[in-house]
Amino acid sequence: MTPEYGEEIYEILSKLIGLKFKAQIKDSGIQLKKIYRITDLETRSEYYSIIIDNEHINFKSKAEFIKGFILLLEDNINEFHRRFEELQKTRKNRWTDENQIFMEHDEIGYYSYKQSKLLNKMREFEK
Repeated sequence: MTPEYGEEIYEILSKLIGLKFKAQIKDSGIQLKKIYRITDLETRSEYYSIIIDNEHINFKSKAEFIKGFILLLEDNINEFHRRFEELQKTRKNRWTDENQIFMEHDEIGYYSYKQSKLLNKMREFEK
């Protein structure tokens, strides 16, 4: 159902920021794709950039990562809610594939649940 979350990237990220959230990210629909360490050649300051799904989060600290990841999760969950509402409208159409709608409902519900759990974990870390 879910593409792999990016276990190698997770391990690197976890070591960098000192947080563990593997159980929550696994099967959540989130994909950690790449992580970079970037050096500003002028100032010599360093920061990290991680590609999650098709979004970038740039961070220097654990707090910056958590803040950026919370925003990404909130956006994802809002998008799930929008998609759910759209499916409800589509369902009223006579020419819909009920099986397809069921599968999409199931996926939206599952990913929304998993990402809500992940969001709660990030909010705990934020404190």
